[in-house]
Amino acid sequence: MLPKTILQTLALSIFQMPIYLNLAGEQNNKIERMKFIITSTISCFHNSSVFLKPLNPILGETYETMYDDGSKVNFINLTINIFYSYF
Repeated sequence: MLPKTILQTLALSIFQMPIYLNLAGEQNNKIERMKFIITSTISCFHNSSVFLKPLNPILGETYETMYDDGSKVNFINLTINIFYSYF
């Protein structure tokens, strides 16, 4: 098992999303806005390699973090199935 829970791993994998989503919100052009939204989604994939070992899903676990830009994210694990995450 990894020493981190699945919620901590998810928080680490999406740390760049707020940067690109804020940039998307500043765009007036719809095409440029969509490019930043797609970039924010793709930026999460490079950290997906941490799922090489099983993670320890804890039912009812909560995790809260704040990113450098001030974005605050709350996670809660509502199921043992690691494929469902609500944030």
